[in-house]
Amino acid sequence: MSGMAERLVEITIPDHEADTLAEVIEGLTSREFTRFPGNNSIDLFRGTLDASDVEAVIDPLQSRFTGTEHFQILILPVLAALPRTEEPEPEPDADPPKKSHRVSREELYNELAPASEITPVYIIMTVLSTVVAAIGLARDSGAIVIGAMVIAPLLGPNMVLALATTTGDKPLAARALRANAAGVVTAVVLTILIAPFVTIDPAQPEILSRTQVALGDVILALAAGTAGAIAFTSGVAASLIGVMVAVALLPPLVVTVLLFVKGFPRDGADALLLLATNVICVNLSAVATFALQGVVPRRWWEKQKTRRATFRAIAFWVILLAIAAALITFAQIEQPGGEPEMPPPPPRPASGTE
Repeated sequence: MSGMAERLVEITIPDHEADTLAEVIEGLTSREFTRFPGNNSIDLFRGTLDASDVEAVIDPLQSRFTGTEHFQILILPVLAALPRTEEPEPEPDADPPKKSHRVSREELYNELAPASEITPVYIIMTVLSTVVAAIGLARDSGAIVIGAMVIAPLLGPNMVLALATTTGDKPLAARALRANAAGVVTAVVLTILIAPFVTIDPAQPEILSRTQVALGDVILALAAGTAGAIAFTSGVAASLIGVMVAVALLPPLVVTVLLFVKGFPRDGADALLLLATNVICVNLSAVATFALQGVVPRRWWEKQKTRRATFRAIAFWVILLAIAAALITFAQIEQPGGEPEMPPPPPRPASGTE
């Protein structure tokens, strides 16, 4: 039995195309689909597939039957199925089918696309996470800051932007950029309004940890961004909580604004560098992960165009990452935030010579 979750696939089609559909399905998967003759000359086919096999089945069906009246595919999660589905024994000397080990493109789109919408809930969650982060930073409370990381919605639009890049969906990319901008502007304006009412010290551990950027933070952000992309493509997005904490975007943003408003521009610039590093690494690792897992458009001519756009996007993020890494290295050499060493006092003159 396969280790990946299963999906219930329901297909409706006019009865005059039902026999053709049955033949196409039989050539695409060894799983059985049950045909249910319906009313109004509409038939229903129902069967279960591994989540990783859904795309390989529905893509040819869309290519063959898109435009057919009443043709529709529904993909539903399966919580449990009894009796358990056993994988058929492979035929001797037959090459094993290639497994994608990810959910279908349509399921991934359905999971991520809502994060690109600027909704009242999105704005409210941004406001609440900003307030929680500011309070946590003022109190130097790691637990409160982690709470802000978990409820902050800024990771979603960046993942959507990566998905739009690899699938060539320009409208989706535009929505993701607008959502990112709306979240950042909301957090910045609110932090400026909060700043007069909080007292911060750049030496506080929760603030200091976001102004001392090292090359290890780049590796951490790349690993966490990759984990986030894999969490979505494997259908286990619940594990994203750890990613939100590892590459948090909102607390560094709040720290940056607070430090600049409170008159600590050097520390604010360091916090801004951490924020930029996290954003760059999340987008770079997500785009690369989606591309390596084959998250591309369905039509071949769109794949060619999108592949070039994906390479350009990866090159763009790599260049930005190289710049960030150079700035981090330079900042470490300059020892940001440290007090200059005072020269040793001159030796006291010998007794009797004063």
